[in-house]
This record gives sequence, C-alpha cells and structure tokens, in this order.
Amino acid sequence: MNKVSIIVPIYNEEKNLKKCIESLINQTYKNLEIILINDGSTDNSKKVIDSYKDKRIVAIHKKNTGIGDTRNTGIAKSTGDYIMFVDSDDYIELNYVEVLLKSLNENKADLAISNYYLDTPSKTYEIDLKNLKTTSIKEDEDLLCKINLSPWNKLYKKDLLTNNNNKFPYKVKYEDVPFVVEAVIKASKISFVPNYLYHYVIKKSGETITRDERIFDIITICAIVEKKLNQINYVNKTNFFVKLLSYYLKNSRYIPNINLRNEFIDAVYIYLKRIDKDWRKCSYLKQESTIKRVIITHKSLLKIVNKLKK
Repeated sequence: MNKVSIIVPIYNEEKNLKKCIESLINQTYKNLEIILINDGSTDNSKKVIDSYKDKRIVAIHKKNTGIGDTRNTGIAKSTGDYIMFVDSDDYIELNYVEVLLKSLNENKADLAISNYYLDTPSKTYEIDLKNLKTTSIKEDEDLLCKINLSPWNKLYKKDLLTNNNNKFPYKVKYEDVPFVVEAVIKASKISFVPNYLYHYVIKKSGETITRDERIFDIITICAIVEKKLNQINYVNKTNFFVKLLSYYLKNSRYIPNINLRNEFIDAVYIYLKRIDKDWRKCSYLKQESTIKRVIITHKSLLKIVNKLKK
C-alpha cells in the first residue's frame, strides 16, 4: 500500500489550523505521512500542532524562511511514494487522497489534478478546470493555460519531483508558478479528476491584497519559467505569459504607490513585447470581454483606469 506524504506549511494559522488537520487525519485513505511544518509562527500554531498525537504526523518547528523553503523542507523530509501540498488555512474532502491516488494509478500518470472549491465567507464556488482530460503537455499544448498554477489540488509522484530536482525558488514571491510548470512539463502523463475535492479558503469577503515592490518578483518568475518552456520549445508561450501577467495588470490598482504602479505596468508591457511583439492578438485575450481586452492591451488607458478606480 503506497504511502502519501501531505506537506502543510504553517505560519500563524492557529484559528484555521485545526480544521485543516482534522481533514487530513480523517482521510478514507489511511497510509499517510502528515508533515506539519511550523515556519516560525508567533501565535499558538505550535501548541495546536503539538496537541495532535496521531502517529502519522511529523511535526517540524523551525525559524521563518518563507512558504517556498518550508515546502522544500517537507519534500526533503518526506518518505512517501507520493506527495501533495495543503495550505494550513485550507482543508480537503475526506476522500481527497483516495480519489486522486486511484486516478493517478489507473491512468499510470505522474501527476493528478482535481477541480476545487473556492470558499468565501458568503458562498462556496465550484471551480471547474474546463476542457481537461488525462493528457500531457505534448498532447495538449494549451494545458498550462487551463490549469491553476498552485501546488495544491494536485498529487505528485515523488520521483517526478526528486528526479528532476524540482524545488520552490527561495526568497522570491509567486514561487508556486515555476514549481507547477516544471511538474507539468516533466510529467509523462497527467490525470484529471472532475470531482471538487480541495477547499481553497478566502478569509474575508471582498479581500484584496495591497501590492508592494515585491510585485516585480512576478517578472523574475516569468524569466525562470521562460527558460523551462524554451527547453521544450513550447509553442503556446505567448498565451501562457499573457494569461499570467494580465492577472497582475488587472490587479495593479492595488499598488498604492502611483510611481511604483506605473513602473510595474511598464515592466510587464516590455516583457510581453519581448516575448511576442504581436501579443495583443493572441487567442487567450479573445476570451476576455471587449472592455477588459481593450484596457489590458492599452497601457495608457490602463494607467488612467487604475487612477480612477483608486
């Protein structure tokens, strides 16, 4: 019976942590290694972790080094045949491990991906990764534009990660993206599970994140990913980067410093133009509404809209 290692990075989540852990220890699939890594929390997260006596739990308490390095610690400490990640403020359906593992094994895949729930204080939404089937990057060149680029809602063969030295980048934000991209492009087969099994929790209704200078890390991340995609001659590179960066263009209004905001917008446009001088004509943008498409593709207009919305 294969062992599945579940890696949970934890930082100041005492209020939500119990619900997360309970969803793990009560899984229908029992051969688990539950790695709870306290990343230097300053609240009572350590107390919550240590209150559990389940023999499958591996508790690690360390100084704060960030979520990417914490997940890397979990990978290094894991002894399972398979690995999955669960964020400490999220939780999973009780058959999550069982269903994903069954799909992965039946399809002889290296990676399994499921649909998921988006839990908000007012409503739970079903997030459907449309048009997915058991496939690979070679069979579906648009695959990276169809999936979410988070490490959760996925089950990985450990060998897929360790044999390719796939780790989360250190001391850089948005570290999920290159990790997931590397797993997808190196997987010989990826199985898709249509069930909604993972609960991604938004704590506050209408919650927004104020962006600071670390927003520029997404450009660094794109450069890392670009090297990976060039290695496989990925033909759908324009769609991928437009999808990824248009999200940050839409949310650039949350950068309170106007000069920083405009510098970031300029940097994104420079990057996209370097990727493809005709990026505004890519097929991904055709999925956007006319208004959004016009705003995203016109730098001066975007800056004006951001100023008005502020």
